[in-house]
Amino acid sequence: SADRVGLVDYALESAGGSVIHTRCSETLETKTALLSLFGFPLWYQSRSPRAVIQPDVHPGNCWPFKGSQGFVVIELAVRIRPTAFTLEHIPRSISPRGSIRSAPQDFSVYGLDDENQAEGIL
Repeated sequence: SADRVGLVDYALESAGGSVIHTRCSETLETKTALLSLFGFPLWYQSRSPRAVIQPDVHPGNCWPFKGSQGFVVIELAVRIRPTAFTLEHIPRSISPRGSIRSAPQDFSVYGLDDENQAEGIL
C-alpha cells in the first residue's frame, strides 16, 4: 500500500503494520456523546492509537492524546532499511475550525530491536 506521496507505507495497518505500545502516552477521552436518546448519552466515540496507521486522513480521524507530546511504537509489516518518512495530517483548508494547531509540529523516528528497548537508533 502506498501513501498519498506514492511511497510504500510499511506502517499501514492494512499492509501488516501494528501499534504495539504507546509508552507513557494516554488517549485523551472526549466527553461528547456521538449518540444520545432523550438527552442521555448512549455512546461516546473514542479514537485509539491505531488511528495513526490508518489511511483515513479526514477531520477528526486522529489519535488525540493527553499533553503536548505523544509516543507510539509501531511494528512495521516487514523489516526495512528506511530511506524516507512521511507524516500526514489534514490541511488547514479542510479543517472545520480553520486551524490545525493540534497537528504534529515535530516528530522523531527511532529504530528499535524490540518494543521494550529504552532508546533506539535515530
